[in-house]
Amino acid sequence: TSTSTSTSTSTSTSPSSFQLSPEQLANYKRDGYVIIKGLLRGKELKDAIRTAKQLNRISLPQRLYNIFFSGYRKLSFQTWRKYKSMEYIVFDSAVPSIVAQLMGYGCANKDKDKVKDKDMDKELNKDEEEEEALQVKVPSEFKKESKSKSKSHPSIRLIKDAFLVYQDQGKGCGWHVDDKFFWPCEDSPLSKHKTDAGVNVWITLSPLKASEGGGLAIAPTSHSIHWREDARAVIAVPPQGGVPQTCAMEQLSPEYHEKFERMKRTFDMEPGDAIIHDRYVFHRTDQFKKEKRTFGFGFMKRSKLRISLRYMPSKATVFVFDAGVQDVGFVEKNMKTGDAVEKGGEYFPASLAYAVASDQGFAEKGMKTGDAVEKGGEYFPQVWPTSLKKEREVKVKEEEIRATWARLISFVKAKTNKKRIPA
Repeated sequence: TSTSTSTSTSTSTSPSSFQLSPEQLANYKRDGYVIIKGLLRGKELKDAIRTAKQLNRISLPQRLYNIFFSGYRKLSFQTWRKYKSMEYIVFDSAVPSIVAQLMGYGCANKDKDKVKDKDMDKELNKDEEEEEALQVKVPSEFKKESKSKSKSHPSIRLIKDAFLVYQDQGKGCGWHVDDKFFWPCEDSPLSKHKTDAGVNVWITLSPLKASEGGGLAIAPTSHSIHWREDARAVIAVPPQGGVPQTCAMEQLSPEYHEKFERMKRTFDMEPGDAIIHDRYVFHRTDQFKKEKRTFGFGFMKRSKLRISLRYMPSKATVFVFDAGVQDVGFVEKNMKTGDAVEKGGEYFPASLAYAVASDQGFAEKGMKTGDAVEKGGEYFPQVWPTSLKKEREVKVKEEEIRATWARLISFVKAKTNKKRIPA
């Protein structure tokens, strides 16, 4: 059940409330996903669809690029900064409240908050009694500070958002867990997996039928399966360097691909429905069962619109891709953080999407691997328990993928370049 109202002050805004059932919480913990029907509805859904159709208008260079390189018709980031409808979904809809509950942070009502605080007080009093028994002297100031910190609730931030359009004859992406480019955070060990390892909210803005394809396929329980990391290693950065082979599971390991195919679930969905899954659940584009043969640059093709929102605890730590160390191409081409991917020429011919490899926030905030997400401030804005007005309104450098004629020509040259890349 949900309540579509939100409260606000001059500096912060609370998201709409939404109460998950005990069954939904248990299913998420076991299977790694939950389906929320009608997460977006009414005016918020109509506004989102209107914005999505506007975003789906693309230039001729982009259409040409899609024919040769892209798995999607359109891929855009930070759309919430330009469009109020997308901003509403990220911050003010029920999404943050749902994510908080799935991470184990959100309480369905104030009574549960009181119970939680009482439990914390009991634990703190117990610790103090143990200290007295052991005759350990702890400064009273430290006790007060520890107590206040223990009672404070964690907060949640948006680590990355994406608007995607999948269409007939698109490549999409094979079985994968999002790589460090699209989920730039350090990993949580499988042996210590927790529900706050990260949450992906995938919302369709188009009707989907499992029998036709075009949606999202997931592999339930894959977030906790014992061979999870072995499967991830298959599509990681190759030994000789380069970028992760994130979408190439079927080509690199038919064995693991078949394992995931046996686990696969797809769903009938209506606009506004959501698949919310654990960061480590393997998923893939569910390609159309029957592709429509079309002409031209994509006119008359079916397009399926979707939003993907990735959330992390504020105290989670980021992973900053070290270009100079990780890949010979960065060294050979004298590349640095912020350079466009085409500068890498023959070393990076595969995907224009990696033009956003380095988040602007890392450079602007002087962040390094191991820093807390919250250090990124407005680049990784807080969404729960409240969003912060300053972070939502401040101007930042954007991470938009733009297919220009110059970039298109550069990629075509790179693709046809026969130069041998040194090992």
